[in-house]
Amino acid sequence: MKKLILLLSVSLIIAVTACGNKDNKKDTREAVEQSAESSAALAKDESQTVTKSNEEITTEPAKQTQEASAAEQKAGKPAEKVTEKPSERLTEQSTEKPSVPAFTVNDMNSTMYVISGVNVRKGPGTEYEVIGSLAGNVSVQVTGLASTGWYRISYNGGEGYCSNNYLSNDKPAEPTPQPVVQETKAPSEHTNQPVEEQKQETVQYTPVSYDPYEVVRKSIAKCQKGGMITTEDNLKRLLKEGKITKEEYDEYYPLDGMEDSYYSIFVNVDLYKATDIVGNKYGSVDAIANDIAEMMMLENDPLFNITYAGKTTLNGEVFYEFRCHR
Repeated sequence: MKKLILLLSVSLIIAVTACGNKDNKKDTREAVEQSAESSAALAKDESQTVTKSNEEITTEPAKQTQEASAAEQKAGKPAEKVTEKPSERLTEQSTEKPSVPAFTVNDMNSTMYVISGVNVRKGPGTEYEVIGSLAGNVSVQVTGLASTGWYRISYNGGEGYCSNNYLSNDKPAEPTPQPVVQETKAPSEHTNQPVEEQKQETVQYTPVSYDPYEVVRKSIAKCQKGGMITTEDNLKRLLKEGKITKEEYDEYYPLDGMEDSYYSIFVNVDLYKATDIVGNKYGSVDAIANDIAEMMMLENDPLFNITYAGKTTLNGEVFYEFRCHR
């Protein structure tokens, strides 16, 4: 009986112990799961806290700046403007041309001479466009003196301006041919040619050129002295009297419809070969101009013009062509 009781007691203890172990294991597993959940929740809270802190740190300067700016404006102090980097746009530059200075011209009538080659311009200064040039040692008809000191001249059927530094009242000397001495050398001893010991002197010359525009200017001046009037002067008179409009003046200037109404006079470009229609040598520019003017004044109509039309070749010789418009 005692053994039976003892056996039952031992069995009960083992059963109780087993139950206790089972409960302890269950409690331990529940505790571990609760601990893991608590850790995850804690980590989540900490992450949210850190994120929030970062946001507060990031937005804090901007918030302080806004508050400071609002405070300054409220106190009447203008808020500082943020300096931006200048743009890289190209600066537009003015394309307007500088204006030319105003000037006046006092009329005059004089023959002057070009000292050396000079440009002819539209106005009395280097800022004006070049319309041509004059060679040195030629005459020019001066029609006015500008307030800038430059001369207004008759040029190629119109007018232009030359610097006063290149014109003179003194007429340059015309070039003259220089004799050339040629020496005949003695022939070689091995030839049968006779020996000529004397020197042979022969006169040779270099062709002398002249300015065809000078011929035009002088011949026109001579015709004007004879009572004739150029087409340019006639158009200016009609415009001044109100008989034509400025548009008509521009349309007909300078030859007034006489472009195709002319006869030509051809003169050799070499002054020492230049002759009139009967073969008499001219010998000077004045002689050429006189001949052209005399033929022009044979016309009954006082309205005229004389122009230079360029060079032409006839029978192997080069000639200037002068056109007499009438």
